[in-house]
Amino acid sequence: MKKTFIITILMVLAITIANAQTALKKVYDETIDPMEQIDKAIVKAKAEKKFVICQLGGNWCPWCLKFADFAVKNEAVSKVIADNFVYLHVNYNPRKAGDEAAKQKAAKLMKRLDNPARFGFPVFVILDAEGKVIHTQDSSFLEEGSSYSETKVLRFLNCWTPDSKEVTMEYNQRGHHLYQMLAMNAETGDLRVIVEEKANTFVNYSRLWSKFINNGKQLLWTSERDN
Repeated sequence: MKKTFIITILMVLAITIANAQTALKKVYDETIDPMEQIDKAIVKAKAEKKFVICQLGGNWCPWCLKFADFAVKNEAVSKVIADNFVYLHVNYNPRKAGDEAAKQKAAKLMKRLDNPARFGFPVFVILDAEGKVIHTQDSSFLEEGSSYSETKVLRFLNCWTPDSKEVTMEYNQRGHHLYQMLAMNAETGDLRVIVEEKANTFVNYSRLWSKFINNGKQLLWTSERDN
């Protein structure tokens, strides 16, 4: 009995240590004013000719910490962010409103960022060098399994860099006879086909795979075509 008890204690300690070692870093500073944080980032972005990307969430949000960890450890994603954005972790907790003054500050933050909390957390808000909201990204579309997809995240980021001239999208024609990846000119709205799949029966779009490489200049694409 005594031996069993000791073994149980050792197992609990081992699990506790393992969890502590794999715990994600808390990246949200809950002591700073998020409005001032954003103001400083805009000044920096303007000087460096970059955009600001606000990752809204908090240390209470596991998926927020997962993305922060992913963005650091994934070299391709880390490089795109470093080259094009001032990256912020903007603290916001919808379940911890606080006193009336805190509620008002939170409401002003939401208004400034075009009320992105409706998309869940984390949510990404991209500001141009003047502080204008130019895009809000629902992070659920970037997930893959228990983490994030490099392909999806890079596609999102590369669409909203300061020198972005095109936005990419995928088109699945009703009936699944045609599947295309399209690029839209950000200024004119004109569309061009990057790559497409056609079939007399149907395109098995769920099995298609794509990945932008070389900073978005090249695309790897799986195909069902014979030649």
